[in-house]
Amino acid sequence: GLQNVTVTAAYEHENLFTADSTFREDVKRHTHTVDIEIGYSKFSIEMAQTWLSGGGGTATASQDNNNVAQFNATLVSTSTDGTVERTLEVTDIDFPEFESLNGSQGEYEEYTLSGTGETIGQLEDTSGA
Repeated sequence: GLQNVTVTAAYEHENLFTADSTFREDVKRHTHTVDIEIGYSKFSIEMAQTWLSGGGGTATASQDNNNVAQFNATLVSTSTDGTVERTLEVTDIDFPEFESLNGSQGEYEEYTLSGTGETIGQLEDTSGA
């Protein structure tokens, strides 16, 4: 199951100046990314096979292609008293690495996926939905 998740949306910012002033005239943003890190304890063989295939189906071994599997994640967070629910969707996530084995004898397996999404597809209070 899901242990923890962190989603960080970011834009790179550029300060703009004019020749007649030392103060910043404006700031603009560009290069939007959405970093996502997921900690979990239940390994998904289907997701791993999709990642191995490059997104064109499933594969049980590494493939000789340059395709990148992309995933979407919808995360629902509920307050401890159950009165507030927030839904966050991250689209087109690619994971450069896919942890396939992580464990010690007598211990539970725990995995981490770190990737970059293209957009926040949804961020809203869905308490009344």
